[in-house]
Parts: sequence; C-alpha cells; structure tokens
Amino acid sequence: MLMNSTTTNAAKSGAIAVSTEPSAQADLQEVIGISSSFRALSEQHVGALVSTARVEVLPADQVVAQEGQDADRLVLILKGDVDAYWGEALREVMSSLTRGDVFGAGLILDEPNLYSFATTRRTVVASWDRDALRRAEIKAPGLRAQLTVRLSKHAREAELAELLQHAPLFRNSSSVLRHRLLKEMTLLRYPTGTFIYRAGEPANYCYLVVRGEVELKPEAPDGQEEKVTILGRGVLFGDTDVLTSEVRTESAEVKHDTEVLAIDRIDIEALRRACGSFRRALITRVGSPKVASKPQDLILVVNRLSCDARSVAALIQAAFSDAGEKDVALLEVAPEGSRLAADSKALELPKDPERAIEILDQHAKRLGNRYLLLYTSAPDALGWLQEPVWDKVIDNRISSAVYFTDDLRHPFPIETPQLAPVQYVEVRSSGAEKTHMVRSGSIRLSIDGARGAELRYESLPLANRTALQRLARTLSHQAVGVALGGGSAWCYAHVALLRGLHDAGIPVDMVAGTSMGSVVACAFGSRGQDGLDTLIKLRRETAFRLAFAPITRKPIEHLIEKNLLNHRYLQDMPLPTFPVAVDIQTGRARIFRHGPAIQAMFASAALPTLFPPEILHDGVRYVDGGIANNVPVSALVEEGADFIIASNVIPAPARLAREIHKRRATRILSQLSPLGRMQDGLRSMFLLMHEAGTRQATAAHLTFAPLLGKFGVMDYHLADKIVEHVQPELPRFIEEVKERYSAFCRNRDY
Repeated sequence: MLMNSTTTNAAKSGAIAVSTEPSAQADLQEVIGISSSFRALSEQHVGALVSTARVEVLPADQVVAQEGQDADRLVLILKGDVDAYWGEALREVMSSLTRGDVFGAGLILDEPNLYSFATTRRTVVASWDRDALRRAEIKAPGLRAQLTVRLSKHAREAELAELLQHAPLFRNSSSVLRHRLLKEMTLLRYPTGTFIYRAGEPANYCYLVVRGEVELKPEAPDGQEEKVTILGRGVLFGDTDVLTSEVRTESAEVKHDTEVLAIDRIDIEALRRACGSFRRALITRVGSPKVASKPQDLILVVNRLSCDARSVAALIQAAFSDAGEKDVALLEVAPEGSRLAADSKALELPKDPERAIEILDQHAKRLGNRYLLLYTSAPDALGWLQEPVWDKVIDNRISSAVYFTDDLRHPFPIETPQLAPVQYVEVRSSGAEKTHMVRSGSIRLSIDGARGAELRYESLPLANRTALQRLARTLSHQAVGVALGGGSAWCYAHVALLRGLHDAGIPVDMVAGTSMGSVVACAFGSRGQDGLDTLIKLRRETAFRLAFAPITRKPIEHLIEKNLLNHRYLQDMPLPTFPVAVDIQTGRARIFRHGPAIQAMFASAALPTLFPPEILHDGVRYVDGGIANNVPVSALVEEGADFIIASNVIPAPARLAREIHKRRATRILSQLSPLGRMQDGLRSMFLLMHEAGTRQATAAHLTFAPLLGKFGVMDYHLADKIVEHVQPELPRFIEEVKERYSAFCRNRDY
C-alpha cells in the first residue's frame, strides 16, 4: 500500500497520500469486507489488494473520472462521498457513492466510464491502476477472475433481476426493493469441489444460484445416512439459517462450476422491515410468525435549513395525513446529557450503539405509531449525526432518510439507510440563483419570504403540498408510476388511461414514456389534464405537420413546444416525467431526468426512417426508445415507483389493420414507392416493439392493452376516435387498478 508523501499525480490533483499504518490497513480490510464488490474474497486475495492499494485523500469537488473516457484505475471509497453524474454545466446526479462503493470497473471489464465521478466532500479512497492489479494477480493468482465476475453484475442486471423476481421468497416483493437489493448483492464464482460454507460456520449470507450446481448436506447424527439435495439455477439456499440461527446447520458444496448471488443478513433484515409481501413469504418459508413481526418505520429527517427542525419534520407529518396516513408521530432525539434533552424532553440517546438502539426500540414501542419521524434540534446536529452511534442506528433501525437543504451541492452528511436512497428536498426562495445541479428523485419547494421563517404546510402552494404528498407515498412504499409505451398514433389511448386514473382518484407520482408515449407523458407532466385535452385538440394539426417530419421537424416541434408544454425543462415539471431514448452507438437506454423537454421528447421519438437521430449537447446520437425499452417499466423501477401501471398500445400482429388495395395498379405503386417501403419498415419495427413491450410490461402490476387493430400507425387525425374507442374497456381496468392498489397498500402494512 502506498505510504509515501504526495505523489506526482496526487500533487497535480490535490490528493494527499495516506501513511500506511496498521490502523490504515485494518480500515482498508474492513471496507473490503463490507463492499458488495469485494466481500467474501479469500484472505490471500484481500492481502494482495491491501498490499498494492494506493490510499489517498481527495479534496471536495474533485472530478476523479469522466464519462466516456477509459477507466485508468479501480477505486474503492473508504470515507466520504462521490457523485456519479452526467453533464457539465448542469450536473445530473444519478447516484451518490459512499463507504464500500466501487467505480472504475471499466479498467477490469475494458469498458469506458458510464458516468463522470466527483467528490462531494473530503474523501478517502483506495485505488489500483493496471500495474497494481498486475502485481496483485502475481501475489494472489485468480484475483482478476474473481473481480471480473463481481464487477460484471451491472452489465448482467436484466438477467439477474429476472432471476431474483422468480425466486419464491422474493417473487411478490416490491420491484423497487428488489432492484435495490440486487445492487447490494455480490456475484460470486466457485469452482467445482469447493465449499460455499460448512456446517457450524457463522450464517451471514444466503445465496441464489445463477448457474451451476450446489449440493446441500445437512448435519446428520452418527450412524444416520446423510440426506443430499442438489440445487440448480434460480434456487435460494442458506436463508433458513440466516433467518432462524447464527450458525450453519448444513454444508454447501459446489458440484459443477457455479455462480451465486450472495445476500447479506443486514439487507435481508432491511427488506423485512420495508416489505409486507416479503414478511408474508418469510412465514411460509420458515413456518414461524416471529420472523415476520410487523415493524414500525423510523424515518430520519435531517435539516440543513435555517428553519426550525421540528417545523421541517412536521411538513412530512402533514403530508402523510393529506395522503391518507394518520398514524404518524414526531420524535425529537438528542445526545445523552445535553441541555437540549433536559429543556425539550427529547429522547436522550447514549454513545453506546447497542444501548441507543435498545432505548429507541423501547420508546418506539411505547408510542406505537406506524411511522415515527425522528429529528434533532441539537446545536451541532450534523456533527452529532456523524458520530459512530448513528452508523449502527441507521443500519439497523432507520427505514428511510429525508434531507432538507437549500443547495443540492451539499451532500447528505451521514450514513445512508439500507435499501433506501436518501430523499432530497431542495427548498429555494422564489427568484433564487440558477440551478447548478439536479439529483435523481429529489423534489424542489419554492418558498416565498425569508429563508429563516418557519415552514407551515398549510401555507405552502398547492404544487409544493402535492410534491410532499408524493414524498409521503414514496416513504411508505406506495408511490404509483405509469409507463407509457411507444406506438405512434395508438398512443392516444394513453390519454384515456390517464384521464381514467385521475377520475378514479388513483394518484400518479411519476410517468415515463417512450416515443410518442413520451409526448403524452410530457404533456401530462407539464400541464396535467389540460395538457391531455390540448393533445387531442391538436390532432389534425399534428397529423399535417408530421407529414413534413422526414424533411424537417421544425413545424411539429414548434407546435408541441408552444401548445403542450408550460415548462421548458423536465426538472421544472410539477410531475416527475422521464422520456426514454436509446444511444444508437452503445444500444443503452437513456432515461432523461433533466434538461430541455423538447429535446428529450424528440430523442425518445426519433423513429428510424421517420426522424433523424437526435444529437444532444453530450454529442450522443439518440433514437427511438422503443428499440430497447418500448414500455419503460424499468425506468420507473429505477426512479422508485412501487406500484407500476403499464400501457402497451401497439396491437398484436394478428390484429393490425391490413393494407387493402382495390386496384392492382395501386398495389404495385405502393410496393415501388419510397413511402410504401417506409410504411412497411415502420410496420416491421412496430411488430418487434410489440413483442419487446409485452415482455417489459410483465414487470408491472397491471398492463393496459386496448384493442386498437382497426386504427393505423399514422392515424393521428383520429385521436378523438381512438380515445372514444378504448373507453368501453376502461371501467373494468380502472376497477382492477383500484382493487390491486388497495390490496398493495394493505399488504404493505402486514
């Protein structure tokens, strides 16, 4: 491990090399042990990584790697935070990486960086360049192969997510929580003849077989024959020991080269706290209701505003009440022995983590509320929340965290809860300076008046109260998302669906759209029901201007921008709206969360043969999102929608309207003309998109698939007829949505 003074590269960047003392080595070993990319390595492999690592301190706001460039080192975060983001002038933060997270996997996988990475505060990292990894491989043969498997998990996410979805224990769990759980799992490879674990060892992980075969041998008394079980792909094992005991009651031996996903006990516990369906599955699996006792949700509210901390927490309590959840209480906490605790009767928490958790559990049980909002008014609140006691409390008891700040460039200052991203709430005064950063999933409150004024829920504008209600549903894992598939003129059927959901009182907390579905999504996200009405009114003008689209898109662009959108930028829309496009060079789907809405829409709707690829400021050429993700359910899963409604409007091939020519001459002309060939090309593409969309929609809770075969792909002028046509199918579907969503919410509280 590098222990010298500042190196040449470090000096240029402002990084400072850390001296290599036993304590530094121990800290690196500890982080390797908890990292989802490194844990469960052999002692030899861990030793090789420790001895070849460069450990250094990076200053705040330092760009460590840039999107699209080749990775030059593999980086492990030991302390601090690193943002993964897109863009330069306006950073779109996709995720915040903390202790134990890894980036720079492209060095191993020979891929460019998918994101740019920058520190948000003073951060300690360990890193390995090519030479260091080569030396580590010499010290511990097989290390690179192990790292290659582990770091390939992101590229195989779709395969692994489907496998996890079909495992009986997780089958009915929230798709969002499964998505987050998968990110915490470790992909491991074991050669034939090795043991994954032996009887009597600590039971810290359970495993899901990805490929290969595993033989389970339970402990048998002397003289009794061993009962052997052979497990294959998709089978979960080791979970009973994790749930009911501390040690293994069986051995697991690899019979053929095997890959497994390892799930940590702490993540299983976090899923148990968060998901009612998972608690039901646990009872079936283990046979004891004790493993599935209904928990309370403890939500930590962290306040970086000058406003009173209690009034900030009370905003969320009021939002819960408006969203229909009344069983919510505020709980103030303070350091043991502090003056604040004596004056305000706040719950005192000692420095000892075990004792603090015990006191918190006792008080929470005594209060008995379903949701408890923890906050502190301690003078140095952020300093106290960074003490070690809170690491344990957050890991083992906190289900979610909400962070109120006046600047998204200030990162969440403490440990993040398991399986729960921090919910950022940016509070800005009207007319505040230009936005420099947006964070995925954050909400913005625009407040008139002095910054230090007390916040009152009832005094907030309707848009702010609505945003806080969405936050409440997110915290209670009841957020609703609608995925609008592509399908040209057929997408007007989405209008009927969104109107029906509104009339039935079913909340829509976010919407994603592909191709023409993204146009409907943006009209709805910007203007709500008025946007949908305008979309129908413009049907003839839309059809006329689309006729010029292969030559110039300016007429249709002007029509949409002037009439459908009240907001120029996606991040300013009242409803979170996510157009989806495809990078034509890499084939990756791109979810647009910020930036000019008109550009995102045309990137999502750049159907080959009709529109040219959309080239944005990042230089990437985008085409129609339907090519890779026609019904963007996965986009809503990434954004945190718990209950997802899909709308797949492309008719099945057998139901598509047939092209009929009354005269032989017109048939020949159709076959020879460029327009005829273009129509055939579009028809072929929609056949493929229908099949892909049908598969993607299976991940949703319900799918709206109206019968639209009598309408053609370019029947934009018949928008009102399309809406009218699907109306008879709608009541039954909306009733099913109401029943399923009510059951989903009840199940959450099981």
